Amino acid sequence: MVIRFEYTNSKFHYPALDGLRGLAILGVMLFHLFKFRIGWTGVDLFFVLSGFLITSILIDGRDGKNYFSRFYIKRVLRIFPLYYAVVILFFTIYFLFSNKVVLNEILPYLFYYQNISVSCNGWPVNYLLPLNHFWSLGVEEQFYFLFPMLIYFVRPKNLWVWFVILITLSICLRLYFHYILRNNTGAYVFTLCRFDSLLIGGLTCLYARSRKILNIWIVIPLLLIFLIASFLTPDANSSYFCTIGYTLNALLFGSLLLFSLSKKRLASILFKGSLFMHFGKIAYGLYVFHHIYFIYFDYYLSKHYPGIPYLIVAFLVFGFSYATALFSYKYFEKPILGLKARYVGRIDE
Repeated sequence: MVIRFEYTNSKFHYPALDGLRGLAILGVMLFHLFKFRIGWTGVDLFFVLSGFLITSILIDGRDGKNYFSRFYIKRVLRIFPLYYAVVILFFTIYFLFSNKVVLNEILPYLFYYQNISVSCNGWPVNYLLPLNHFWSLGVEEQFYFLFPMLIYFVRPKNLWVWFVILITLSICLRLYFHYILRNNTGAYVFTLCRFDSLLIGGLTCLYARSRKILNIWIVIPLLLIFLIASFLTPDANSSYFCTIGYTLNALLFGSLLLFSLSKKRLASILFKGSLFMHFGKIAYGLYVFHHIYFIYFDYYLSKHYPGIPYLIVAFLVFGFSYATALFSYKYFEKPILGLKARYVGRIDE
């Protein structure tokens, strides 16, 4: 069976992509709060979506004025304000209560290399535990910094070749981390080990811009592998995922992305529904806040109310995360995003 889909360029808004982003954040939250075994793969879906959208944006802006400055200003306005507001507030509160903060523990978060720090030193188990999920933000920010150069200097018709080469190198490096270094955490969070998911998102973009059909029989085997492997080895640090599993996840999510762009009724119901789209719009805030709330709520309530059912804790965290993310989007993130036209317009003058 062949699915027909429509994708033109990054200048149009595709509601289904918001729906996919909502699916991704709900998966991650279900994993952290409700122990949903494979919910962590929502991070892989985020990577594929980022690779898809950033590739499309950069290709469309490649021949325009101020290619680099336009892109970086837009990314800074979207990512930095909420991220640095939370990071600075987090370390300030900790310093006020403890009167100590170790500088070498702050620097990775200030300069977006927290994932590299984790790959070298392991997961923090001290006061930094609430920020453990920020590793993926480090991967994405490093990707945003490097990727525009590839798009700019490589001829468009040769991009797919470079993507395939870099995906292969990413898999090889992950194999090296797993089999030689015996560092599965590094295989999971180190930047170059996870570039394959982002670049598969880029390949999906190239396919969407040049082709308009998807054979569903390509997707079904990937879906079956994903379900079987996720059921048998749900741990993100398992040998399967630390070798080829993340890559197969990305291929599946790339196919799912193309399916979401189709006019099929099922795609409309799944990805253009108001619920997924709503969560997709506030996904960034939900991702930033939910794990911080979870660590503190779980610690406080289990200490002071040891008999409290875990589900109550989970629903409280979900509620507070949702309320904070919604407030942040409406009154902090959205007004700042409105500055994009002003600043981008100035550099084009």
